[in-house]
Amino acid sequence: MSEPKITVELEGVEELRQTIKDMKAAFIVRVLALVDSIAEKVMLEAKTLAPVDTGMLRDSIKKELVKKYRVGRVFAGAPHAHLLEFGHLTKSGTMTEAHPFLVPALEKHRREFEDGMMKIVKDLSIG
Repeated sequence: MSEPKITVELEGVEELRQTIKDMKAAFIVRVLALVDSIAEKVMLEAKTLAPVDTGMLRDSIKKELVKKYRVGRVFAGAPHAHLLEFGHLTKSGTMTEAHPFLVPALEKHRREFEDGMMKIVKDLSIG
């Protein structure tokens, strides 16, 4: 006795593939725009919070968008930035007080970033 055969014909597979490809591209564009926007806000906030003596620290705070990895990076290039952010021991062994500026700036905008990501996902959801 021969086994029953079932034939299935799918229509619209190529259109579905294109739709998914388009959604991925739209997602990446929107994520990069959000990351860049939040990184800009974090950078400006960090510059506001940074302690100023000569202005070297404040002026060294920059941002960059690494598109390949979809990452925004805010950093202070001044050689003493980490010492001010976290505090440090002096040569005499006393601890200097920390003057955080990067972490508080990031924390201030964290929720806005999370909400923005949720909106992107919801906007691009099917159904």
